[in-house]
Amino acid sequence: MPRRLDAVAADTLRTLKDRYNALLLDAGDACWAGNVYYRPGGEPVFDLMNGAGYDAMTVGNREFHFTLYRLSGSAVLLPIIESLWLQFGPYIRRSAEFFDGREGRGAKHHTEALRALKRRDPAKVRHAIERDIQRAFEILADIWKREAQA
Repeated sequence: MPRRLDAVAADTLRTLKDRYNALLLDAGDACWAGNVYYRPGGEPVFDLMNGAGYDAMTVGNREFHFTLYRLSGSAVLLPIIESLWLQFGPYIRRSAEFFDGREGRGAKHHTEALRALKRRDPAKVRHAIERDIQRAFEILADIWKREAQA
């Protein structure tokens, strides 16, 4: 819902949440920018989600990666990653359309990266992120191969 969330929808969700005493949850990647754009000033959708009364949201792919890259503390790395993300984002979106869930929609590599972070093992963090990115290219290669055969 967040990519379609506007003030009217947020008010409706708040009303329904209150009426039915329901939990309001989001499955991640709530940013309107999605995988294609980075908003240096933040995401206005978070204000709408707060106003609607969302109880929780998971961290999506984009939020996961940018949080990880910010942890580097590098003033140079983040602008480079932002530029690459703009170029690569549409391909991530395309490959995400074909994830079938058997691998947790990419969570396997994210989990490996988090475990490596906890162990303070930068080489394993790097390997997990490289595999995560490589996996998207493998999915795309398979998609394009099937489309060429059709």
